[in-house]
Amino acid sequence: MNILFITDRYGKKASPNGICVKNLVSEVSKSNNVYCMCYDDYTEIDDKNCEVTTERKGLLDYLQYKYEKSTKMMKIINTLMKIKNSFFIPVWPWTDPIYTIKAYKKCKKICFEKNIDIIVAAHMPLSSLIIASYIKKKKPNIKYVAYFLDSLSGGRPLSIMPLKWNLKKKLKWERKLLENADKIIFMEASRKHQEKYNKDMDFYKKVTYLDIPLLKEPQVKCKNNYFDNGKINISFCGTANYPLRNLPFLLNVIKQIDNKNIVFHFFGNSNYEGLFNCKLENVKYHSFVSHEEIDNILNSSDFLLNLGTTTLSTISGKIFEYMSYGKPIISTYSIEEESCIPYLIKYKNSVLIKENNENISEEAKKIEEFVKENIGKKIEYKDVKRDFYKNTPEAFRNEILK
Repeated sequence: MNILFITDRYGKKASPNGICVKNLVSEVSKSNNVYCMCYDDYTEIDDKNCEVTTERKGLLDYLQYKYEKSTKMMKIINTLMKIKNSFFIPVWPWTDPIYTIKAYKKCKKICFEKNIDIIVAAHMPLSSLIIASYIKKKKPNIKYVAYFLDSLSGGRPLSIMPLKWNLKKKLKWERKLLENADKIIFMEASRKHQEKYNKDMDFYKKVTYLDIPLLKEPQVKCKNNYFDNGKINISFCGTANYPLRNLPFLLNVIKQIDNKNIVFHFFGNSNYEGLFNCKLENVKYHSFVSHEEIDNILNSSDFLLNLGTTTLSTISGKIFEYMSYGKPIISTYSIEEESCIPYLIKYKNSVLIKENNENISEEAKKIEEFVKENIGKKIEYKDVKRDFYKNTPEAFRNEILK
């Protein structure tokens, strides 16, 4: 079969969604011809598993890519981005019509020239769904798979507008773009939301629930230890932005940890000055690293750190990447309905740190005890795969090729 994936950033600086799509492409390409449409983020994209086509977005996006390591520049660019996005409130959350039109033309050309059988449109961005839906109208024999790595109607709201307004806008888009989908794949974290708002819709009979496809057996190319062997190294890999992630709470907890051999490492971008200017000796901020380098970081870490979020219908995909390594996981949370909690409890080799506990020293002691009791413990990958099959790329492949 010939399969086209539509996503956002895909190459060396892939977004979280782009990383997921890369896993799927790697799996699906074993027995199919695969093509990918993604953003041109001015970095080289070389993927032996698929033929990649790119399209540029706009000036502000270019500046974001160019200055993503500069905190001062990113503050300015993000402010300009918010001003730009305010002009799209009438069609929110669609904010890139020019890109959508250009990418649509390229995708349409690929579909006709390569005889595409299946289009997999990964949300976010919304433009992926728009493109796939319109191509389906032009070429009805193509199978259109709407793939929601991020929830649309249940995702993060536009903060300047009421929650009711956000929900109404997003549901309208969701229902419009799923009318002609052949298969709709939501993540398990959004099941309750979808059952509440869309269960009576005609498209719901096409819905399947899978999960973040980041669980795969690690293939670490570099086996060298990334850290000082004399320390106990705890790593967070991902975007650590405040207030989405409660970084002030975590740093206050770390201050209370008596064992200074326990060192917390943060890899990835952050907007929180208290993190990248942190004076604590046992906190190291490393900024952005490539996804290839992260493999070696995770393999070298003694413990892995996840930061909770307050968005109910989304889940941090990194916990499944962490689980692939079988390492002990430390995770913060602020709400009892935190989407990661059931998975971490099922994983067993984890501890939950409550952000709402005013007794910070109590949470610090919990971390110290967990570290002491679980240093060196590891769960075999085959056991993790058995318990979390829906998080494997194989589960996705088997679903879309039915």
